[in-house]
Amino acid sequence: MVVAAAFNNDIEYQRILTEADSVEEVSDLLTNTLGVKKDHIDFLVGLGGIEKLRELYYESIKFDLTYGTKTCAFISESIYKNTAKHHPELFVNPENAEHGVKHRASLTSSIVDGLTIAQRMLRNKGIDTEEASFFDFGTGTGKPVLIAQHSDFGFGFKKAVGIDYYKEVIHKANENKDLAGLGDDKKIQFAFDDATHFRDFNGINVAYMYNPFDAEIMKRVELNLRKYAGNTLIIYNKPMHSELFEEKNWKTVHKGTNNDPDKCITIYSRGFEP
Repeated sequence: MVVAAAFNNDIEYQRILTEADSVEEVSDLLTNTLGVKKDHIDFLVGLGGIEKLRELYYESIKFDLTYGTKTCAFISESIYKNTAKHHPELFVNPENAEHGVKHRASLTSSIVDGLTIAQRMLRNKGIDTEEASFFDFGTGTGKPVLIAQHSDFGFGFKKAVGIDYYKEVIHKANENKDLAGLGDDKKIQFAFDDATHFRDFNGINVAYMYNPFDAEIMKRVELNLRKYAGNTLIIYNKPMHSELFEEKNWKTVHKGTNNDPDKCITIYSRGFEP
């Protein structure tokens, strides 16, 4: 019954989105009916107006309607900084909040596209995703990890770990794991940890990043991956600091050309045999 209700609602929401001809109409649906916060709406309008608002529905909210999750989050830089100042216990390293960038859930299609390309690259090397581990740096509410492991998407890694330095989103990620029906999956973990020091890698690793850090933190994460991760593919979505990988001789094995940075994926490789 819940699935049927979500399906019927989805049809109605799509009708409204299709017929709407103003930002105000779409904003009203997203805010008053679907609970999207005003700062999120304002940010998207500034990025691309009504089309970015429609994209939020199809690429984020629809995922949550389908799986019963609550991954569609928006956390500004100021929230990280203010929270770290007043509640440092909520951060692994509160000083890193000074380097925080806004958090938004990745577009569903970008996650799937990146994982599909990485899966194909592994298979070309004779490696199945069941032999590789997946790591989502700056996981937030956990959507990439859920997609990496949910049977609907067909990836199925040896394990999938979401890493974040903010305790509140780790709680939400674990709630989403339960809501998606994956609560008993021991292969899924959400780690309250510092990405610059995380070292629980395996022999074959696929890392995912959706512009999670500023240049200073990314520099430390790159060094940590280079020293400890071994055979690794990095799916770098919205690669704002790609030069930090290129100058350290990570091999660029895929370079996206989409004009929309939220859909632009670069994949780096290191450590695999030629």
